[in-house]
Amino acid sequence: MPLTSPGNDDDTGENHQPTLRKNTAEPVEQTLKQNKLDTAAGKPAGIRKLIRKYSAYTLLVLDEWLLDKPDERMRSFLLEVMEHRYDTASTVFRTQYPVKDRHGRLGGNVTADAIMDRIVHNAITIDTGDYNMRRHQAKPAESL
Repeated sequence: MPLTSPGNDDDTGENHQPTLRKNTAEPVEQTLKQNKLDTAAGKPAGIRKLIRKYSAYTLLVLDEWLLDKPDERMRSFLLEVMEHRYDTASTVFRTQYPVKDRHGRLGGNVTADAIMDRIVHNAITIDTGDYNMRRHQAKPAESL
C-alpha cells in the first residue's frame, strides 16, 4: 500500500501536500489541526461539515495523536467524530503514549471518558515496545 499520493510538488518526486481520500485504505496525514476548527467554527454549520467529512472516511489514521493536549473544543470535536465512526468505520491512532496515559492526556474529564469508551472497546492495540531506532542507529559522540 503506497503512502504517497499522486502528483509531485517539487523535482525530488516527493509530495508534500497531504491528500485525503474517501473510501480507501490510504492514511490521512497528521492529526486534525486546530486552525481547521477555528476556520470551521466561524462558518455556519462549519463544525458539522467537518465532523461529517472525517466521519465519512473508511479508514482514518490519526498520526502523532495526543502529542499536544487537546483543548475542550478539540475534545468535543473528537467525541463527535468518534461517535459517528463507532462500529461503522476503522480508525488508527498512532501515538507514543500507552493506553493507560491517554485518558489523562485527553483532560481526564467526562468528555475524555466518553472518547476513550468509543476507542478502547473493540480495539486492537499493538505495542511496539521501548526500542528506539533513532537511538540505536545514532553514531556515538566519540566517533565524530
